[in-house]
Amino acid sequence: MGLRLLFKDVEEYVYIIFDIRKYDSTIMFVVQLNYTKVFY
Repeated sequence: MGLRLLFKDVEEYVYIIFDIRKYDSTIMFVVQLNYTKVFY
């Protein structure tokens, strides 16, 4: 039971990390878009 709970926590943690990474790349994409808009 305790081990299963641990795995569930790790799974949620991994999902959060992937969400943040996805969010990060989206922000970088928007920033790059605005960056190129300024120069062209």
